[in-house]
Amino acid sequence: MKVRAGADGYYPDVMVACGDPPDDRFEDAPCLIVEVLSPSSETIDRREKLADYTRIASLRTYLVAHPDIPRIEVHRCHGDTWAQSVLGPGDTLAPDCPAVELDVDDLYQGVA
Repeated sequence: MKVRAGADGYYPDVMVACGDPPDDRFEDAPCLIVEVLSPSSETIDRREKLADYTRIASLRTYLVAHPDIPRIEVHRCHGDTWAQSVLGPGDTLAPDCPAVELDVDDLYQGVA
């Protein structure tokens, strides 16, 4: 499913929305979006999608995950501003929505 952002919308790698399902192929109110970097999408994920996603009123957290190393860039909304942090080995990921805690080590288990 696409998220309504930017000119045409995007297909995020992972998206969480807690509201009613949309009537069309676009999700309008995600609270969490995750993109896994790849050589072909890295620039878009970090620039275009970041700019477009942070304009979504319902979005609380945008995660950019590295595929090969345990590193997650966390973009979190605090009121009207966005702050960035980086998580790595031994850290815990705790997005506002959904209310879960995930160990970075567990997320990267099996990644060589």
